[in-house]
Order: sequence, then structure tokens, then C-alpha cells
Amino acid sequence: MANPYGSVFAAVLIVSLCASAVFIECSSAGLPHTVNGYAFDNPDGTSAVGATVKIYVSSRPAQTLTGTVSPDHAWTLNTGNFDTDWSDGDTLVIELYNEYGDINSTTLVLDRSGSQQAQNLTIPASRIISRVIVNDSAPNKGDVVKILARLINTTSASGHADQNISFYAGDAYAGLDETNATGWAEVDWTVPHNATFGVKTVNATHVNVYNNTTSLTVCHQSKITWGSPNSGNYSSGSITLSCEVTSVNLTPLDSYPVRFHYQNDGATQYIGEVNTDFNGGASVSWDISGLAEGTYHPKCNITDNVTSYYTISPDYEDNTSILIDRTSPVISGTSANETVVRTGSAVMITSNVSDVHSSVESVYAYIQKPDEANIAIARLYDDGTNGDAIGGDGTYTLQGAVDGFAEGTYYIDMVASDFAENSAESENALTIIKDDTPPAAANKNPANGSYVSETKPTISVDILDTASGVNPNTIDMKIGGASVSKSITAISNGYHVSHTPVSELAHGESVSVNVSSGDNAANNASYNWSFKIDALPPTISITSPDDGYSTSSQTITISGDVNGTDSVPTVAINGVNISLESEGNESSTYSVVVYLSTGLNSITAAATDEAGNTATASISVTRSFSSVGGGVSGSETTSSGEISVVLAESVNHISKISTDEVSVLKFDDVEIHEVEIQVSKDVESISIGIRKLSGKPPDVVKPAVGASYTYIDISAENITDEDVESAVITFSVPVAWIDENGIDEDRVSLQRYNETTQKWAKLSTQKLGRSKTLINYSAVSPGFSVFAIVGERETSGTAATQMPTAAIQPSAAPTAVPSLTATVSAEPTSTSQPDSLSVERAAVIGVLISILIICLLLYRDRDKIRSFLKRS
Repeated sequence: MANPYGSVFAAVLIVSLCASAVFIECSSAGLPHTVNGYAFDNPDGTSAVGATVKIYVSSRPAQTLTGTVSPDHAWTLNTGNFDTDWSDGDTLVIELYNEYGDINSTTLVLDRSGSQQAQNLTIPASRIISRVIVNDSAPNKGDVVKILARLINTTSASGHADQNISFYAGDAYAGLDETNATGWAEVDWTVPHNATFGVKTVNATHVNVYNNTTSLTVCHQSKITWGSPNSGNYSSGSITLSCEVTSVNLTPLDSYPVRFHYQNDGATQYIGEVNTDFNGGASVSWDISGLAEGTYHPKCNITDNVTSYYTISPDYEDNTSILIDRTSPVISGTSANETVVRTGSAVMITSNVSDVHSSVESVYAYIQKPDEANIAIARLYDDGTNGDAIGGDGTYTLQGAVDGFAEGTYYIDMVASDFAENSAESENALTIIKDDTPPAAANKNPANGSYVSETKPTISVDILDTASGVNPNTIDMKIGGASVSKSITAISNGYHVSHTPVSELAHGESVSVNVSSGDNAANNASYNWSFKIDALPPTISITSPDDGYSTSSQTITISGDVNGTDSVPTVAINGVNISLESEGNESSTYSVVVYLSTGLNSITAAATDEAGNTATASISVTRSFSSVGGGVSGSETTSSGEISVVLAESVNHISKISTDEVSVLKFDDVEIHEVEIQVSKDVESISIGIRKLSGKPPDVVKPAVGASYTYIDISAENITDEDVESAVITFSVPVAWIDENGIDEDRVSLQRYNETTQKWAKLSTQKLGRSKTLINYSAVSPGFSVFAIVGERETSGTAATQMPTAAIQPSAAPTAVPSLTATVSAEPTSTSQPDSLSVERAAVIGVLISILIICLLLYRDRDKIRSFLKRS
């Protein structure tokens, strides 16, 4: 602060110096001698005008001189007024006193220079406002701030009572209060809503002289509210922290800094700072990935003073509590009151679940079929309801019926989640089988309604259940209404139950069986059946023809009687089942046509009843050789001298051929190996006979083209050409016959004789393949009659030109044919062919011509031959 009296002091000082200079110059040091100086206001504004100035020589303090400070702040005293002269070099003490008793002093060394100027004196403050205190250094607008100040005496350091203190906050008057006995005064200042933001000086003043100051900051915001998240549980990633800043009247504060931090175990960590938007909102992303599990307190605060960041008043700070939890719940066990259920069952599933941090939020049961398709998802509760016994004990319960579920096996996965969204799964924690179907009975033995020849038959049945399984303790077997001992053996999906009677059962006795059982789902069933004892065999006889009967016919009718002893028998003739005259009766007759082979035929009739008892009867019948036309044994000679003998024969019998099937007949000892028949209507009791002939049958013309290998007679009984849809005939021809007769193997065919038109028809023939000895063919025929296997000769090459058709003779029959064929021609000579003499003449003429040609060649080259012979 500039001294307002500097110019006056300078002027006085100059005059004094001039006067002193004159005095020194004009006189010597001695009495009287003046001392002068200036007294000024002290720093707190107290005036020094009128203050008392007292001087004395330090060695004689009892002798004092006093004066008063003039309005121009100057004072003057004459040291000549001391009672005792002073000496040059004495120390003069100068003291200044004001009205309040405040004192200040200085010293001056006296000399003989004349008037002496003392240094300036300042009246010190006797009282000060020692402290100014505010209870809130950063208030909001509208907040009430308590301001205190203390007035004390600097000498005694005690408070001044009953003194008025005025308070100011910045430019605003804050109030007036009188100090108490200890010197304290206080006022409550309400921060005006129109106050400017920033630092304000708080001033306490006494009589406009004594004052002191402090400061406070009117903050830019008046209210902060936590936005999100609420207190909760989190596992990883980032969390968005947000808050809202408004004024006291809830007006959003825009573009103002908000700081975010968190506390954990007492330590504070900075997160980030962001300015509010126009809605007063501020948010930051908090990455918690690297933080350990535990409880954290994210906070946001607002302040202008970064140094007070962690000391900000709670009024400007809001927070929440976050639990970081990465540990999944633990599913320690899952069980059910029933695991095998049926419709109407009430199932209660319980699961023990715990979580070390954030606690369990939910537990679900995923009910699945074996294909892992979810059938239902149900929630378990730990709240003391829905079958749960005690709420909050960590045991979660689901109670419900299974009526809507289909039968089968169900797998239950348990999934538990905590509030931090950590989850745990217990796969296939439980298996439940729903079964509404009782066990089934299979393989009843003896079968229901059957006949049994044994008098101690083993009675058995298989009890099966593929769902919950058979409960063996429920199995019971009764014979004739009485429980019997039984053997129970485990098999796949169930048990095999059997019993063998100790005592024999009587012939004709009807035996009733009852078996009852249940499964593990308490489904029960009972099974009943019966059978009959037939311990005696049936009887059978052949009444016609007599044993030893002889005939040349291809067929014979066999007749007889059959009788059962309790059950109905069946009859087979030579192993082929036949129909009875009275079907389904214990006693009946039978009659059946049987094909005979040439020679001795054994015919056996066998009867088998329903219990498996059998009886047989046999006779022998002889069939002699017959011609193709029948009626004559051996061979037959026509008017033209032709003969035909049966070389081999094979017969097939078929009980039935249906339109929806193809029947294949196999034959032995003949060139026809197989006949495949498809019919246009169902036919029954069919017989197909094949006879290989030694030559062309009598009264049958010869095929017009080609050489005949053999003739075949195929006869059929109980089937006509109209019944035949198609007949595929498979046959073979020896390779030797093909080669010996110059036959083109691709031009071999099967030809059929038509008795009505008396002509041969060439059938569609296909070569199937060949071996070393045979070539196989197949042909399609519309019916059966006499057939010829015909081969056409090659059309080019030496064999075709040098061997006339009339000279071809069929080869001998295979070795399997009787020796009779060795003396009989396979194909009679036609009258239209040249005789043997003509052939011989042609041969002689050919030889002679050859000799003539040779002679002519020799004669032409005679000279060359002669020369050759000479050289030789």
C-alpha cells in the first residue's frame, strides 16, 4: 500500500536537513536539541493522529518527555527539557501510544548535530480477526453456508466480546453478528441462485479496520444423480457407467466435466472423465475384463477443482455397487421322487444349486427325447412353493404331472445361471421313463389252440417290456387255474417263463394257461391261452389201386381213407400235400392223380395230425414203355416204316400256379433243363412231363429247314395252351454235334409242331452261353406239344459246299441213353434223298477226274521232270 504522506515527509525532511545544516554550520552540538519524526496508520487502518509520543534516555528511563502526533502525522520534542543533560552518544528511546494502548517504539543515538530525525513509527493493531471459517468450501447454488470469524486482542490473545463483525461473500453482503465471550461471530449465508460460478472471497470486517478473509467455490452444478448401472452382478466385458447433472431447479447442465472412478478394498482408481451432453448426461465405458472377482463401487462426481477430486463432498458424488463374478453356479445333485412314471403320476424334481458370489438367479430343467429335441423347458424354484420345502436353502424344485408326455425315455439337462449371467449345465442329470403300456407276451408255447403229442410238454412264454422293463417279482403262471412253479430267465427286454408238468397229461385233455405280470411303472397284464394233448397217431390206408398194380398209362388215381385220433390230419402222397374230400374233419377220404415213371413206382401216403403224430401206407405200381401216342409199349412202326422210342423221361408236379408268380420247373436226363411258366389264370394240380424221343414221331412231318438234333414231347395235365401266358424253355446242344455237322451255333432254334396245321413253327431262340461240351439256349413257346431242336448249317466255307444236306446223319445219343439207341437211326432216311449207290458213283467220278488232272500236269512239265531226274 502506498504511503499517503510520503510527499509531506519529504518536504519536512528537506527543511529539517537544511535547518540542520545551517545549525551545524552556525553552532556546535549542545542543548537544547530537538528530535522529530512521523507516526502513521497501521495496516488495519487505525489512525496515528493524536497518538502520544514519549521519549527518554535509555540510561535514565524515569526522566521522560511526551508529545502528540499532529494532523500531518509529525511530532517534535526538545531533549533540552530533560532534567539531566544528555551526552553525545546517549541512546534515546522513542515510544508511540494510541488510544487502545497499542505501543510501538524505536531508538535514536543522540549527537551534537542539532535537530535529529527519528525513523517513522507505525501504530500496531491491538486487535485482529484471527480466523474466517466456512463449513462448505464448494457449495451449490441455494445451499446454506455457515461463516464464522473470531476477533482477538493481539496482546492478550483473548477474544474481544460484544464487537460487531460484518460478513461478505464476494460482492454479496452475507450478514452481521456480534462476537460472543470468546470473540466468535457467525452468520448463515444462502448461496443466491443468481450467484456466478467460481471462487468467492469471504470477508469478515470489524469497524472497517480489522478484517480477514477465506474463500469458497460456487460449483457449476447443484445436483448429480447416478444413472446406470444399478447395483448388480457382472462377469466380463465392459459396463457403461452414466450419471445426470442438473441445477438445483433440475435444469440439465451441459458441457460440464464429470469424473468416474471406483473403489475396491479402500483403494480408489480413476476410470475416466467426460463432459455432460445437452441433457446433462455423462457416461463412460468401464472395462472390467482385467479386474479380479469381488465387490466394486463405481462413483461419479463433479468439481471445478481437480485437487479436490477425492475430497469432493458427498453432495456432489453418487455411486453404486458392482459385483464382478466369473464363477458359474454349482449343480451338486439332481433327483426325482419317481423315475419310472405313467399317466397320472406327479413327478417332483429337485436339484441342489449354489453360487459363491452373486447367488443363483434361475434353474431350468430341459426335458429331451433321445434325439435331443427339447420337449419342455420348466423352471425350478427355491421359494418354498410348488413342492419346494424351504425357500432359500439352495434346493430347487419342480413339481408337475406327465400326462401330456408320450411314452418313452426322457433325458433331463439342468441349467443354472447366476445374476452375473454365468451358467452351468448338468447334462443328462436325470432320466425319466414314461410307460403306460403293460408288458406283452410273445412266443407262447405250445401255441394257442394247438395240439401237442407230448404228455409232459414244456409250457413257456416270453414276457417283454421295452419301456420301463418287466418286474420279475410280479410274474405268476397258472395251469388249469392253479399257480405252478416256474423258471424265470432274463432275456433281451424281458424274461422267459417256463414250466414242465411233473405228472403226465392225458390224451385229449385241454390245458388252459394263465400268465400275469407287471412292469416297473406298475402297469399289469394277464395272458390266457390253451392247447390240447393228442398223444395217438392217425390212421391212413390206400384203397385203390392194389399193391403191385401194372399199367402203361402215364397217370394213375390213388384213393384212400384217413382218420385222426383227436386232431385233424393232413395227407401227402410221395411228399406232396393233397386236398381231402372233407376238409377240417378228423376222418376223411382222398383221391389224387399221380404221374408214373416208366418202370416200378413206389407210392407212399402219409398222414400227419396237428400234434405231429404220423402214419403211412405204401403200394408199388409198374408202368411199361409207351409210344408217343400212348397205348403201345416200346416202339411204334408206321406205314412208312418210321419208328419212335422214348429214350428218357422226366415229370414235374405242381400243386398251384398263380397269375402273380412265375413257376420254374427243373428236369433231369433230358435236353430240356428248365421250363419257366407264367399263366393267364390260376391253375392247380399241374403235371408237366418231358420225354426225349429216339426220332421223329410217327405221322409228324420233318422240319423243312436245318438238321434235327433231337425230338422232345412235352405233355401237360390240367393246363392248356390258353392257360399259358408264356413258357420259357431252356435247352442245350452238344458242341461235338455242332462241329461234326457244320452247324452255325448262332442258328440253332427250338421248333414246335402244330397238330392242327401239321406244320412246324420256329420259336424265338436266344443263345445263352457255352461250355467246353455244351451250348445253352432258351426259347419262348405259347404252349406244349412235340418240339424239335434244329440247327442250320454254315452258309460259307468248305463244310457248307462239300457236304450235301442229304448226307447228314444225326450223332449217336449221349452215353446216358439206353443201348437200344445204338442200333436205331435218330432220323429216318427220307424217300426224297439220293440212295447210297448214287453217292458212291459220285465219289468214283470225283477220283477219276482228280487223276486225269494230275496226269495232264505231269505231261505238260515232262521235260523239267526228266532234267530233274537226270540231275538226281
